[in-house]
Amino acid sequence: MARIEDFLTKSKIDKIYDLTRKKFTKLPKVEKNSWNAFFLIIWLILHADKKIRPAEWAYFIKLEDAIFNQKWDSMNLIRGRIPSKTQRRRTGKNALDIYDEINNLGQSSAEQLVFRIAKNINKKELQKITILTCARIAISDLEIAQNERFLIKSFSQAWKLNDLLDEIRFESFT
Repeated sequence: MARIEDFLTKSKIDKIYDLTRKKFTKLPKVEKNSWNAFFLIIWLILHADKKIRPAEWAYFIKLEDAIFNQKWDSMNLIRGRIPSKTQRRRTGKNALDIYDEINNLGQSSAEQLVFRIAKNINKKELQKITILTCARIAISDLEIAQNERFLIKSFSQAWKLNDLLDEIRFESFT
């Protein structure tokens, strides 16, 4: 399979990577293993296919309600106080805008962005919960969009959790 880099000159490739690096510097700063780090990833998955379907939104609201009611078992894995809905959504939107711009530059640029965001979560258990939550959001509308699949697989590669996706048979979901 040909990549866009195969058809560009070295100077054009350097220009694209320079633009990518500039975009990365605009990524929202989040504390490691924090609520903002968690919701940044969830927000990207939620918006990956450019539309939020009612089933995806319903699951997201249930997730938020469980967190705010502090009834979610995995809360102890995430650091800091829970940011307001407005702050979480602003952080997610900023990252989504950057992802959209970088995604147009090619898949390798988008993978670099995912790997950069993935570094914000380094607790293995929280990584697993995040991947499972992302997969649940993606399958809630009974259809996994190409961008959702790409993001989830990229996060699982960044965290070396491909066996978890195999365990839930993620590849078999259409």
